[in-house]
Amino acid sequence: MFLLLISIGVNFRGNMKKSKKKTKSKKKKKLFIVGTTFLGTVGLTAFISLRENTPVSIHENIAEASNSVSADSSANHTKFDDASLLVQSEPVSLQSQTFDDLSKNTEALSKNALLVNARDTAECPSPQINKYPRKDFSYFFEIGGNYTRVNMQTESGNSYSGNLGGAQGGFEYKPLKSFYEGLLVTWKQGHMDGSYSTNRSLLYIDVQERFGYTAGNARCAFTFFTGFGYRHYGQTLHAHAGREVEFEYNEFYVPVGLATDFALNPWFSIGINGTWMPQVYPTVAIGPLQGARWKLTTTMNNYSVEVPISFAVSESKKCRIILNPFYERWKDGHTTAETSIGRSLGLPGNTYNFWGGEVNVLYSF
Repeated sequence: MFLLLISIGVNFRGNMKKSKKKTKSKKKKKLFIVGTTFLGTVGLTAFISLRENTPVSIHENIAEASNSVSADSSANHTKFDDASLLVQSEPVSLQSQTFDDLSKNTEALSKNALLVNARDTAECPSPQINKYPRKDFSYFFEIGGNYTRVNMQTESGNSYSGNLGGAQGGFEYKPLKSFYEGLLVTWKQGHMDGSYSTNRSLLYIDVQERFGYTAGNARCAFTFFTGFGYRHYGQTLHAHAGREVEFEYNEFYVPVGLATDFALNPWFSIGINGTWMPQVYPTVAIGPLQGARWKLTTTMNNYSVEVPISFAVSESKKCRIILNPFYERWKDGHTTAETSIGRSLGLPGNTYNFWGGEVNVLYSF
């Protein structure tokens, strides 16, 4: 605007020179100087007035405020979530603020962001380490003792009852959602009293090699398995007049089952285990017959049920005490051998009912 007015003044001077045909009158020169000065003063005044009255762009204010926030954030090495700032801070009308007000608002927003971050940290603590540790372990070693009450019924009608005691142990590879393999060994021994003033001693040995798959999660696990099993019963029958007869039962079977584990909390869990044990090759050796081994009929109605209850006894949950009540049914078949004239050997089958409990120590790693 200033340049435009000066240009008008120059043109005016030129026109005056042409119209007056180069008049050099002092009076006219004074009038020209006064007029030119007047027009320049008016133009400069108008330019300054326009400059002062032009509003500063709100976008420039916002940009400068943003640059100030970024500089403060870089100095303090603090990162803020823009969404958190918008939600937690009160709306600010930037159009009515001066640069000093914007600086104050920026400091207020920074303090609000720090308070939000502190509150979120308090409301969201770090997760508990090893809360349900079942998923952290793959190997399980177990050993303990047992007590068993036994009742034995023979097909000939005799009945025997008694108490057994022993030990058991096992080693299992059982990671979640993976292949399962285990070896379990059980030993029991005791004495049974029967009818007609007879009694029997009983040695019980059972071995299972299992393999299968474990599904589920840290709070609820299911292990499906099968494998190979071996059962040995050693019996000595004490009859009248001090006579004794020894029986050695050796029976191979196929275990098929499901083992479960439900963690009610990090320190306590309970399970239900069931195993079906159909026989595949049972035999018996009778002492007076000089060690001859006789084949027995196979039986299918053999099974066991367990309810293991587990308590953690260490902070890491690696060591646990397990109480395991159980029930088991097993049946020996009768002999199939016949004499040359077609008479059966006549050794009757036996049915066993076992119930009792185990106390085990489990170490996981």
